[in-house]
Amino acid sequence: MFLVAEIKRMFVTADARVFPLAPAAREAGLRYGDRLLAVAGGSPLTLMERVRAADRPVRYEVAR
Repeated sequence: MFLVAEIKRMFVTADARVFPLAPAAREAGLRYGDRLLAVAGGSPLTLMERVRAADRPVRYEVAR
């Protein structure tokens, strides 16, 4: 498993699995092993670009 991104509150793996580290990420509803389906309405492959460009909270669509 290769970690491809560390966002302020979670790690995301190459296969778009989420590992929320901070309590705030878990309180927002993210769970260990969730898979990102979309980030701000787009592909999870563009996660870092979307997070950097965001001027408001980023919406994640996930599958359990």
